[in-house]
Amino acid sequence: MAYHEDIEDYLDELGEHHSALVRSVLEIAYQALPDLELKLAVGWGTINLAAPKFAGCIAATKAGAKVYFNWGPFLDDPAGYIDIQGKRTAQKIINSAADIDRKAITGLLRQASELANDT
Repeated sequence: MAYHEDIEDYLDELGEHHSALVRSVLEIAYQALPDLELKLAVGWGTINLAAPKFAGCIAATKAGAKVYFNWGPFLDDPAGYIDIQGKRTAQKIINSAADIDRKAITGLLRQASELANDT
């Protein structure tokens, strides 16, 4: 598990509400993907999640945060947790702690990681 100091600085600058949401998702990601490595993509304003290949990312938004799951169209989402389905990614909007579903995020990240590492 790699956690870079620049990510900590980034999180500190987000403000309490945004930082808490992003940190909650990162905690789930660490538990879901034991080989997780994080990288701050400054130009995009995202924290990229790789294990070892790109599985998704987390971005702060005006209202909270958004989690992007790579390989979105191929992910199984029986609970309907995903809010936005794109051509390459699926997205979940997280504006409060109530929007964070540990089981759904874990499952989606694991699927995205498996698909990424199979290609």
